[in-house]
Amino acid sequence: MKISDIVDFNPRTTLPRSGQLPFIDMAALPTSGRDIPEIGSRPVGGSGAKFQNGDTLLARITPCLENGKGAKVSNLPEPGTGQGSTEFIVMRAKRASDEDFVYYLSRLPAFRAFAIQQMVGTSGRQRVSWQSLVDFEIDDLDIAQRQSAGQVLSALDDKIELNRRLNKTLEAMAQAIYRDWLVDFGPVRRKMAGVTDPVEIMGGLIPDPTRATELEALFPTDFDGSDLPRGWDEEPVIEQSNWVNGAAYKKMHFVAPGEGLPVIKIAELKAGVTSTTGFTNTDLGSRYRIDDGELLFSWSGNPDTSIDTFIWTGGPAWLNQHIFAVRPNGSRTIGFLFAMLKYLNPQFAEIARDKQTTGLGHVTKEDLKRLRVVVPTKAVEAAFDNLMTPIFQKLQATQLENRTLAETRDYLLPRLISGKLRVGDAALEIAA
Repeated sequence: MKISDIVDFNPRTTLPRSGQLPFIDMAALPTSGRDIPEIGSRPVGGSGAKFQNGDTLLARITPCLENGKGAKVSNLPEPGTGQGSTEFIVMRAKRASDEDFVYYLSRLPAFRAFAIQQMVGTSGRQRVSWQSLVDFEIDDLDIAQRQSAGQVLSALDDKIELNRRLNKTLEAMAQAIYRDWLVDFGPVRRKMAGVTDPVEIMGGLIPDPTRATELEALFPTDFDGSDLPRGWDEEPVIEQSNWVNGAAYKKMHFVAPGEGLPVIKIAELKAGVTSTTGFTNTDLGSRYRIDDGELLFSWSGNPDTSIDTFIWTGGPAWLNQHIFAVRPNGSRTIGFLFAMLKYLNPQFAEIARDKQTTGLGHVTKEDLKRLRVVVPTKAVEAAFDNLMTPIFQKLQATQLENRTLAETRDYLLPRLISGKLRVGDAALEIAA
């Protein structure tokens, strides 16, 4: 049957006449995930896409379509409608029970390849029209089969989304403890004030681990003349680790997928995926080779979306330019460095914004020399590391689990959508 038998393309959607509505731009659309992590807001109006909860968004412009950008819309507040980029195709299931199936159909490799073949326009600005997709042929599965296939695949994405939210909470915890201990000097101030009752930080998310414990004795009871806790110091950020900038790979270095290791790009770091376009077997030295557990800092790009810190869990790869590998140099542990960088991200973004040209900014090693951070005593630092290390390890483990879940989903997707694999058999494969 044709895809248009179960999908309405760019259907009419009624929006309120005024006020604010959720807005999704192209940058917010994931490349390998179902859910949209951040949704903005704009006044009603404009010629962009209009959609509602349950719809699937498909990028129609190069290179976004080739890179896999797409998502299922969910959790929009009442009235459950939104607006977005003019470069979206909206796919709406004719039956509510087909909503998950339609989303995974949009990720079917054969459908993506078909859509790419229909693109027209000048190089670099090619687009596919929704009208050219309506005749795409899909396997004739009955309603129950379609619903079951969507449910199995959706269960995997549900777990991926749950893990993503867990990691956001863990990152917030690391930042909150870093700020409380090493920026606001909360334990020192509370000790000076004689506070004995339990204190919660992050709005009650976590209790202060220093209260009524042996950790309290590690903190000084006053400040020195420089407004630092007595015995503490300040150092440039650049001295906290080794900052290894990636290599500048050229066209001649790249090979076909499978013939070399991926070359990591900032956009792929944001998406949490390995490269789908850049591979090389050119070995420029071990300093440029990364593997699971590396701490990476993207120092160039849009200050609002690209300047950020990441834990790499994509397996062996090559470090590309515009990304620092942040490696311990004996001064700080990787858990300490992660919390420090996550806390400093807003300052890094502001530094990049001040240098912004044509939408791009950057953070250099000279900036890292000027920016200073507080260095506590070795005893306090060791206590901080004891809190950060399990957080870092859990973040890494959860990201690795999501990688496995995504690989399982992508393996099962074409087999379930085609009906070649039944749901019961898919459950056995997942369990195995």
